[in-house]
Amino acid sequence: MLGNSLISARQFFILVTLFVIGDAVLYVPSLTATSARQDAWISALIGWGEGFLLTSLYAALSLRHPNRTILQYSEDILGKWAGKAVAFLFLSYFLSMRH
Repeated sequence: MLGNSLISARQFFILVTLFVIGDAVLYVPSLTATSARQDAWISALIGWGEGFLLTSLYAALSLRHPNRTILQYSEDILGKWAGKAVAFLFLSYFLSMRH
């Protein structure tokens, strides 16, 4: 184990960007093509843009709150109860993804 190692904001940005792009490439086309049909490319573009904005938000927040996790600074920003709710939703997204 490496102990208590940290990643830089740039590394975090790259990691989240690759995760969002991978998610968009693997899951979004099949889900949106069912509903959007010939306009699926538009919804994929919108999803990519939203993912990029979220990645930028995560990176900006990590720069404002160094040495804290997203779960910790969500409580700082939103308060105790709302921060815990957002942290729960954030974690449940990753735990509910079953491939």
